[in-house]
Amino acid sequence: MLIAILISKILKMNPDDITLFNTSQQFEYEKFAREIEHCNDVKELRQMCKFLVKLEMKTRANYSVMVQDLLCGQALTES
Repeated sequence: MLIAILISKILKMNPDDITLFNTSQQFEYEKFAREIEHCNDVKELRQMCKFLVKLEMKTRANYSVMVQDLLCGQALTES
């Protein structure tokens, strides 16, 4: 069930909905976007997709830890 939810979210993803404000990130994104557009190897595209999903999950976990650390630090200074 979880996999079906993730897949439905992935299928609805539109990269144009995400704004990159950093110029170097915009150029890097364009480079990768061109590589993806020209890739005809479905196996390679699947690997890229799996990598990006896992990377996003790891990023969310890291942010969660950072926020938790900040909140714990604030609680200690307020005591």
